Amino acid sequence: PTTTTEAPTTTTTVDPGTGLNEVVVLDTEGALDVVGRSPRFGHPGETLHGIRFAGDVGYAVTFLQTDPFYVLDLADPAAPKVLGELEIPGFSAYLHPISDTEVVGFGPGPEGGVLARLFDVTDPTRPTLLDTVVVGDDSPVAWDHHALRVVDGRLLLPANQWVTTRDPACPPEVEAEARWDQLITELNGAYTATDPDWERIEGLEREVSELDRCLYGTGHEQARIVWLDPAGGSLRATTIDTDADRADRVLPLEDGYLVVGEDVTRVDARGAETAVLD
Repeated sequence: PTTTTEAPTTTTTVDPGTGLNEVVVLDTEGALDVVGRSPRFGHPGETLHGIRFAGDVGYAVTFLQTDPFYVLDLADPAAPKVLGELEIPGFSAYLHPISDTEVVGFGPGPEGGVLARLFDVTDPTRPTLLDTVVVGDDSPVAWDHHALRVVDGRLLLPANQWVTTRDPACPPEVEAEARWDQLITELNGAYTATDPDWERIEGLEREVSELDRCLYGTGHEQARIVWLDPAGGSLRATTIDTDADRADRVLPLEDGYLVVGEDVTRVDARGAETAVLD
C-alpha cells in the first residue's frame, strides 16, 4: 500500500527493501568494470528524480507520491551505502550542496509552484528539513542546473509567475456576466431552431469568445528574480518581480539584471524594463 506524509517531519534510518534505485561505482582506469554498488533503495515504484555527488557523500531524491531525500556514503567505492532518509511531500529535482552540512533542493511542491528546500545533513543518518520557500509558479532551476548562480554566497535564480490581465476596454464584470448568460441562451435557441441561422450563430459565438476574454482575462508568464541567502539555518528570500516575459536565465549587472528568455531584457534593480532585444 502507498502511504503519504502530510507534514515534513518523518525521519527514519533506511532499510533499502525492494527499491528500484542504486548507485553503481565503475573503475575508470580499466574497462569500466563494476567495482561496487549500493543496496537498492527507495519505496516500491519510486524512481530517481535528483541526485548529486559531493566528494564522499551523495544526495538523492526519489519520487512517486512522496519525496524521500537520501544521504549516501560513498567513502568506500566497493561498498556505497544509504545512511539516512527524510520523507516529505513533493520532490526536489535539483540538489545543490552549499556546505558539508546543508543542501538546497529545488522542485515542484505538493500544491504546485516550485519550492526551494534547505536540508540539514549534519547527522547523515537523520537528515532534517530546516526551511522551505516558494520561489515562483515555475522555475527552470528545477530541471536545468545552469539556471542557478552563486554570487557572494547567495543563490540567484530566475522564476516565473503566471499573470492574468483584463482588457480595460471590457465592460464591468457584472455587465459582462449578464450579457454572457444572455448570449448563451440565445445560442441555445439558435442551435435548436428548425432552420438555424448560421450567420447569426457565428456572430453570437464571436461575441461569447470576446466576453470570455473579459471575464477570465488573458494570461502570460512574467519573470521574477529570486535571491536566496542560506544563512542561520534558513532561506532568506528576496524576490523582484520584473516587466520582462518568461525568464530562463538571470545575470547580475552593476545597475540591474539581464533577463534571458525568448527575449533578452535589461531591467533595473527594481525590475523595471530599460531595454529589450527580441
